[in-house]
Amino acid sequence: MIHIKTYILAFFIFFFTNCADEANKNDSLFQIHPGKKTLEIPGINSNNLHHIQKIKEADNSEYLVLFNEHSGRLFMASWLDGKIMDEVQFYSDGPNGLGNLYKTGFLFHNRDSIYFYSAFGYTLSLADINGKVKTRYKIASKEIETNNAYPDVRTTKPIFKVGPNIYLNCLKLGIEFIEDHTQLGNVIIINESNGEVEYSAQVKRDSIYNNGLWGLKRQYELYSCYNPKTGLFTYSFGLDHYLHITDHKSVLKKIKVRSRFIPEELFPASEEKVFSPRKVSKEHLQEFDYSNPAYYAIYYDEYRDVYYRFMRLGWSKEERYDHRPQRYAVSVIDKDFNLIGEEELPNTGYQFTNMFVDEKGLWIQESDIRNEDRASFSLFSLKM
Repeated sequence: MIHIKTYILAFFIFFFTNCADEANKNDSLFQIHPGKKTLEIPGINSNNLHHIQKIKEADNSEYLVLFNEHSGRLFMASWLDGKIMDEVQFYSDGPNGLGNLYKTGFLFHNRDSIYFYSAFGYTLSLADINGKVKTRYKIASKEIETNNAYPDVRTTKPIFKVGPNIYLNCLKLGIEFIEDHTQLGNVIIINESNGEVEYSAQVKRDSIYNNGLWGLKRQYELYSCYNPKTGLFTYSFGLDHYLHITDHKSVLKKIKVRSRFIPEELFPASEEKVFSPRKVSKEHLQEFDYSNPAYYAIYYDEYRDVYYRFMRLGWSKEERYDHRPQRYAVSVIDKDFNLIGEEELPNTGYQFTNMFVDEKGLWIQESDIRNEDRASFSLFSLKM
């Protein structure tokens, strides 16, 4: 009799657990299509791609553009079948050199205008599909060392070109000397018509950054997206619940859109204002980075008129030692910056460093350690 009751109880637990799982799937914000697109592109080093971009040309042909920073090769592959349409070799030195290629980000504006930012050369180069560098813009390193941050360009931190202006997000770490975070220049604007380089005064870190040291990097990062319908940029700091919306002229709005995955009240890793290894170790700050959640990339989806704001979740030492992957979540925000919903994303087999949006939805690169010549993507289709 006891065995029968045990089997009945086990059945009901199994039944209701599966029902709950199905309900959770149905309540999900996205319909996920794993392995929706796979491209075979020899030489891309797919597991170490710093920057990718999906483009559509005037004839509606779609391409995936990838830059292998280790080899200096830029690939332009058909989104339809992965066939390489163009492959261009770039170099660090010489008349067409881009500078140090490590962590180089790019913007493929068109075949005659491809912008490369050399992270360790503080230089933005304008090149064409033939590999010829036509113009270089130097970001003054002296200004960066004193009052301003330095550009940080990658898939999740793209370059934007609007009219004659080029916009680059910047980053300055907490272990670098910063007298007042609220006065730090965080966005560089380059005017191509006159070559002027300026730091925008519109987007500022919150005064909370002056309360101490907030880890090494993640809380200090700045992400952005551009809405072509409104002509406005939206910026998101790693530590800030608020979104900063601006045209970099006269418009500036701050709207609080706090995620439930980020605590309302935040506390620094140390109350020390200036980093000193004698008082605070880098290991302590790095552990703070990993174990505390932070706001991550933000994308505008012009096809559904919504924003996707990602969060890195806490990643404990035990999880890292057990080789469990970093967890991520996403908030879906409407055009008026109201929160529609949010959820934790599946964390196995994805590279959240490479994502983009098109007519079908949100695409996230899949991890594939077996083949570095293959780039695979899952499609996340918003249910609305």
